[in-house]
Amino acid sequence: MKKLTLLPLPATLFLMLTLLFSAEAQKRYTVFVGLKGGENLKGTLIRTTQDSLSVNIGNFRRVFGVSEIKSIRIRRKGAVGRGVGFGAGTGAFLGGIIGYASYTPPDCSNSWFCLDFGPGLDTIAGGLIGAVGGLLAGALIGSAGKEFKIEGNQAQFDLFANQFR
Repeated sequence: MKKLTLLPLPATLFLMLTLLFSAEAQKRYTVFVGLKGGENLKGTLIRTTQDSLSVNIGNFRRVFGVSEIKSIRIRRKGAVGRGVGFGAGTGAFLGGIIGYASYTPPDCSNSWFCLDFGPGLDTIAGGLIGAVGGLLAGALIGSAGKEFKIEGNQAQFDLFANQFR
């Protein structure tokens, strides 16, 4: 009978991360388009050309000319979720290390009853506190986007379009 060996943990993690980030070519962006008429629209960026912006809004595709656009705010789809995940994971890891390092055994010399949970409880508490802090920080960072003030100016639109073609 043949023995199956599993990939070591680092190789498995590397493979998973490679597959996760291989979708780089399929980036999708959420755009908030402010029009000169005062209307603000939210949609998914389809494409930019030299003089226009194509956006899916609901089930409809709209094309905006440079002269119509006052501002564009853009962020990558799923950025908030990724920010929350990375923030919570990093916060839990660092909080757990700090909680473990902060453990001190209790002084039980003058008491008839002494309860010591060991460093595990401090590690878990530190991890939970760190995860909450990291979650909040990740949500804030992930929700941030880039804003471009176009004001109908072709040169300003070109700065935006060159980054998102």
